Amino acid sequence: MKKRFFPLLALLLLLLPAGRAETPYEGYTLDFGYPLPFQLKLLNDHEFLTTGWDDPDGHTSRPGHVTWWRDYRVFRDLPYTVDGAAQSLGSAQFLVDEDGAFKVLITYPQEFPFLQSDPRQRNPQTRYTLYDWTDRGLEHPVPLPIDPVSVTRMGQVRVLDRYVAAETADEQGNAVLTLYNSRGEAVRRWKLPLPREDYLIRFRPLEEERMLVTYTSLGDSRSYELLLLDPEGVRWHKTYSELPSLFSDRRGGFFQTRKQSSDAYSPLELVRMDADFNVLSRGTLRGNRVVLGLGVQAYDAAADRYTFFGSAVANSRQVYTVFRLITDGSLNPISLDVRGLSKEYGDYSPYFFPSPQGTLFVFTHGNSLSPALVPFDALPPATDNAGLQFR
Repeated sequence: MKKRFFPLLALLLLLLPAGRAETPYEGYTLDFGYPLPFQLKLLNDHEFLTTGWDDPDGHTSRPGHVTWWRDYRVFRDLPYTVDGAAQSLGSAQFLVDEDGAFKVLITYPQEFPFLQSDPRQRNPQTRYTLYDWTDRGLEHPVPLPIDPVSVTRMGQVRVLDRYVAAETADEQGNAVLTLYNSRGEAVRRWKLPLPREDYLIRFRPLEEERMLVTYTSLGDSRSYELLLLDPEGVRWHKTYSELPSLFSDRRGGFFQTRKQSSDAYSPLELVRMDADFNVLSRGTLRGNRVVLGLGVQAYDAAADRYTFFGSAVANSRQVYTVFRLITDGSLNPISLDVRGLSKEYGDYSPYFFPSPQGTLFVFTHGNSLSPALVPFDALPPATDNAGLQFR
């Protein structure tokens, strides 16, 4: 099973029960008042934002829940009306500027354009608006100049780092990807070819004004198209029968993780490539019969060092560990720090959230215990390091 390391939590987590029992992570637990969040955004080492659905048993008429936390306590809770109109806050997304200030993107009336094959069936009244969140609620609206009818069938309007990304269609049938800043200004626009069949689309912002676009076909034979966009346009366009696990190397290229076999406990190969997929260096992560996951946190150009994070778990043996790996720029290992997660949680899939200040947080949940957001350095050293090695 592939592990995921995204600043967004999977929607299926909402099906897990919210817990109220005592937990081992005193001072780091969270009482959401609803099932686990499907979005968690760190503002800094002391503040974060969450969104989730309210009581799934229908005891409240409020459709969504948006919370601003400060030092693990609720600082603000978003009201359920904006500009005098009831809003579906399940659509709320957060755009964070470089200075730490943020806006809230609300789509209202909320709709899912990928469910509508005919643009005429979409709601032409849908609006996409950025707001400031003050002590009086959502204020100072900044409407985005996006025509909801032009949003492509499988496209969406979403926040990507410091921008709002909208995929619309022009009159020639091309997809147009536009990035808007927090002032509602269009700052970048790309024209993309649309696949011939229904698809899901995902955008991943990269450094140096680049974007990695993934089209996933929904036809009988699943296929994947990857496009690398740079300021000049489409740099390359590749097709795969299996989606490669790619993430930025923070230096203009990519990392790819590859399992060496189909075995669940397979070693994980880490390959660094340039922007055109030429291999530059590689290393292999191994463990003692554990399922491995790996992601990159940062690159320190002055020291020429990478910081990676990951997990090594074996549910049957109650091995639940997370680690921080530091290598030089050529992937030669420097240090490997392995920490233990609570066996009471039995968390097979912890999530990782690096803060803008560089602090690594681990989100863990399980067994009806209160979920916790714990700084990596606050976790205890692992009693079983899972035999982890990187060479």
